[in-house]
Amino acid sequence: MSYPSHMHGRCYNTLVQTEIVSLLNPSVRECEARVADSGALETGERYFIPDKTCFFPEGGGQPSDAGFFKTADGAEFRVARCKKRDDGAILHFIDAQQGDAPGCTPEAGDEGSLILDWEYCHKIRRYHTALHVLCAVIWREFGVKVTGSQSRGDSARMDFGFPDWTPEYAARIEAKVNEAVATGAPVKIYSLPAIEARKIPDLIRTDVDLLPEGLAEIRIVEIEGIDVQADGGPHVSSLAEVGEVRIVKVKNKGAGFRRLEIALA
Repeated sequence: MSYPSHMHGRCYNTLVQTEIVSLLNPSVRECEARVADSGALETGERYFIPDKTCFFPEGGGQPSDAGFFKTADGAEFRVARCKKRDDGAILHFIDAQQGDAPGCTPEAGDEGSLILDWEYCHKIRRYHTALHVLCAVIWREFGVKVTGSQSRGDSARMDFGFPDWTPEYAARIEAKVNEAVATGAPVKIYSLPAIEARKIPDLIRTDVDLLPEGLAEIRIVEIEGIDVQADGGPHVSSLAEVGEVRIVKVKNKGAGFRRLEIALA
């Protein structure tokens, strides 16, 4: 449901493809890394590109992780957000509040630790997993697909192509979602060859297939007994971490479409 968007239309000076070491275990909070390149966009945003990271980049309606890069010589940089380029490099943007003075961006060759702001990043993971449960319940109960989603780290929404809607649906959906969450089911993440993954019924729940073309393998997120979907984003390890899910607003987005906004207790 969430695959990172890319940055297109530019020439790049680095051939680095940043490895996401937490891809199959989003609970990883820290990793060692070496800076492969650094620079600035035309907007003035400064970034560095590590050879590996535990930060998930923004994309698919998901905000990116944030945190710190602490170098071996004691310098500390606040990472405000990350974005994946189409060459596989993940740009880690420096918080603008650190200023534009020399030395405010890590340089190629710098080594150190990338550390997640776990309180913030754990919320992203909780909301993302909650959206998967919401999607699973609505698919099972109504058979409708997702037309869009967005998470802001402290709230989230998901759009569905409902052919009809009645006010009592919201309470029914919320009850079913919390019933699923209460199971505390484990969240399993693994990769399968694309040919094999495509055989899974209802692997794609969006109205448009968002998987990048040419994938040899597809990352699968399975909430045991509840949901199986292709997905590229971060999650919690079990539904026990999600907490109570509340549907706080339902919006009419046109004939046959509804937007459900959720909040976690």
